[in-house]
Amino acid sequence: MQDRLKCLLVTAPLAAACSNADFKSQSATKAQPERAVTRCTADRHYTDESLSLKVKGGKDVELFVEGEMCPRAPAELAVVFVVDFSLSMYNKEKSRGNDQVVGGSCGRLAGAKAVVDQYAKSLDPDTTETSVGVVQFASNLVGTIPLTKIADFPAKATVDAFCQGIDGTNYKAGFEAAAVMLAKASGTKVLYLITDGLPTEGGGGARENAPRHRDAALAAVEALKASVPNTLVNVVFLGDPNDTEGLDFKPLDFLTQLTGDPARAKLASKADDLAKEILKLEPPVIELATDTAQATIAAADGSNPTPVAFAEFKPKADAPQVWTFRTVPFKAYPGASATADLASRLSIVAKDDKGEPYQAAFKISPAPASTP
Repeated sequence: MQDRLKCLLVTAPLAAACSNADFKSQSATKAQPERAVTRCTADRHYTDESLSLKVKGGKDVELFVEGEMCPRAPAELAVVFVVDFSLSMYNKEKSRGNDQVVGGSCGRLAGAKAVVDQYAKSLDPDTTETSVGVVQFASNLVGTIPLTKIADFPAKATVDAFCQGIDGTNYKAGFEAAAVMLAKASGTKVLYLITDGLPTEGGGGARENAPRHRDAALAAVEALKASVPNTLVNVVFLGDPNDTEGLDFKPLDFLTQLTGDPARAKLASKADDLAKEILKLEPPVIELATDTAQATIAAADGSNPTPVAFAEFKPKADAPQVWTFRTVPFKAYPGASATADLASRLSIVAKDDKGEPYQAAFKISPAPASTP
């Protein structure tokens, strides 16, 4: 009797270990929950297979899920291209611009199309609302294309919208117009400055390579970051920024000051390389707040929702933007009354450090009878 009492005071796995020949605890004989495992693929995205969990057992089966949550992009994303329309980019009369129109396109247009195509392929339109806009600048603001849904943007991606050349280079004008555009957006914002020269205007006075113009650009981009939180600034520079006479500063250091991160400044040696370099820029980094994670199991039609607790939810070591989780055991098919009802949906939601929600949903259904 004393041995039996000791076993009743420990957890189920230990109770099974300390049982004697004439005693078996109720916990030890109870059916163990099934285990389902789901992992993101090598590129950190879910596949159709990983979103479908096959579970052995009937309508009363319990299971726990071990998996990974790998958000690819924010729930809302605004992308703005700030495009240099200086004469050094495109010179219609002299045909000596660094990014001339060839075959009905130019490097600036090809780069923007590559980015938009990348987002369109990698984001689920049902879970991510993405918009795209354009700011065109030279000595002053040339024009803008307002934020529009990503599906509608290809019609606006034209030579006139990306491949012009007018006069000087005023980063300040470009950043100020981008700040106005992004102020109307919610969620995460990504800015791509595409240029072939350092700012020669914006700080007042003559057009020249002078500190006051660079200072004006830095002040404008810092004001943008302050007034429009959660904005990721990228620069793609066409040519060699050191190819300017009489420099008393390091151009790449200046470009890095604009972005705030050396990895966010890329150099393209020629216009044909702009698309390749712009695609090297990593998408926005997501940091989930682990204490916000919640899970719910419901029937396939959404009925009978029941909270599911986590035994663990944490960042995966050496895998940025990947979080591992393990649920406690739960009934696989809430409210199921017959074999035909054996289908459910496990939804996991967590918010990032800015309060934006991210979700992964897994379909649960019976495993084939032949499953080992």
